[in-house]
Amino acid sequence: MESYQNYQSGQDNPYRQYPTPPQQYPQPVQPQPQPQPQTKSSRKGSGESKAQNALILGIISTVTVFFGYTAILSIVLGIVSLVLRSKAKALGYDGSERDAALVLSIIGIAGGFISLAVTVAFLVLGAMSWLSFLYW
Repeated sequence: MESYQNYQSGQDNPYRQYPTPPQQYPQPVQPQPQPQPQTKSSRKGSGESKAQNALILGIISTVTVFFGYTAILSIVLGIVSLVLRSKAKALGYDGSERDAALVLSIIGIAGGFISLAVTVAFLVLGAMSWLSFLYW
C-alpha cells in the first residue's frame, strides 16, 4: 500500500506532472555601463593619431613645394599640420612623430612662400618681357 501512495503522490512516478510555470517571468535587469574616466593612456592614443596625421600633412606640404602653384596648398597643409601637432601636444603625446611634423611643416610653409614668390616673379618677368617685345 505504501508504494501505491508513493506512486500517487508522485515520488516514484516517472510520469509525474510538474507544476505549470508562471505566466509572466520577471525581466532580467540589464546592468548600465559605467562611463570610464578618461585616463592619460586613452588620451595618448588620440594624441598619437593627431601627431601621425600632422606628420602625413607635413610630408605632403614639403613635397608640394616643388610644383609651382601648389605652393599655396603647401602653405595651407603646413599650417593645418602645425595645428594638429599642437593638439597632440595638448593631449600629452610626446612622440617623435610630433617633432618630425614640426620640422616638415616649417619646411613646407617656408618653402611654399619661397616657391610662390619665385613663381610669381617668373610670371611677372615673363609678362614684362612679352609686353616689351610687343611694344619694341
